[in-house]
Amino acid sequence: MSQILITVGTYTGGLVGLKGPLNALETVFAFSVTTNCIKSLKIEGETLVVGGFDEMIRIFHLTELKEMGGVFENQGSIEHIESCKSHVLTGTDQGKISIWRTKDWTNLHSFKGHRKAITGLALHPSSRMLISTGRDRKLYLWNLVKARPSFKTRLDIVLEEIQWSPCGNFFIGKNYREVRIFNVECNFKDEFVRFMHSIQIVSIGFLGCSECFFIGDFTGEIVLSRIGRGSISFKAHDGRLCKAVFIQQEFRKIIVTVSTMGEVRIWNVTSIFKALGETEKNGFLKVDNAQDLMLAEVDLKCRCSTVATCLIADS
Repeated sequence: MSQILITVGTYTGGLVGLKGPLNALETVFAFSVTTNCIKSLKIEGETLVVGGFDEMIRIFHLTELKEMGGVFENQGSIEHIESCKSHVLTGTDQGKISIWRTKDWTNLHSFKGHRKAITGLALHPSSRMLISTGRDRKLYLWNLVKARPSFKTRLDIVLEEIQWSPCGNFFIGKNYREVRIFNVECNFKDEFVRFMHSIQIVSIGFLGCSECFFIGDFTGEIVLSRIGRGSISFKAHDGRLCKAVFIQQEFRKIIVTVSTMGEVRIWNVTSIFKALGETEKNGFLKVDNAQDLMLAEVDLKCRCSTVATCLIADS
């Protein structure tokens, strides 16, 4: 079975890497990148791209565990990073989106549609389109082949942490206590799903399909939902949740959660995913003993700001 690599960024500019099978994670690297908060991480193959609270993106080789260099963004601090095999995209607090070629880290093109900070970037599974959202409440759909916007609209809320569904027909985004899922085929005119939560939402994502999604809230609760059905929740952390990320490992559906105080936990949510299909519409269930779902736990004893994960095939 494949191993997992978990890379955690901290408020003090540190990077910590955990690697191994789920029941035997080991720290493979820990070093400082900057003195500021690391806001964005992206893993693409053997490359880790890091965005902090400054104008630099730094590139590291995960196998050789060394820095490969950095790229300077001359218009604002890096807020968000997206990547594919040959390119990296960055969004700044000045509303600028840049495309970098990873072969030589040349800036191929820059988009300037947003007038305020970028709040979300989401690269389509085909790598041909990009969705961006900003503090100005604008949403852009960019055609990366023609390097121009295909569609733009103004939303009634500021949408954050946007993600495409695996099929590429839907995308999800969050506001303070609200999750919205849009259907691209409807030109974003009406949201396909609107999900309200009673507590501040800090993390969202699809569960490997377009029908199921999860949210993580401020209090450490994880809620899994199926469109047209109900929801099931479990308590992941007693303290504040930093971020939650979904990964598919063979036949297992896994959520990695990180608290702001440095607790890294791995959860097997396969059984919950299957149970969602049997829940009543708008029903809500709670898992009493969440420990039964936990596969691993590591305490980093530091204040965490973000996390990125990937699966590594056994050599």
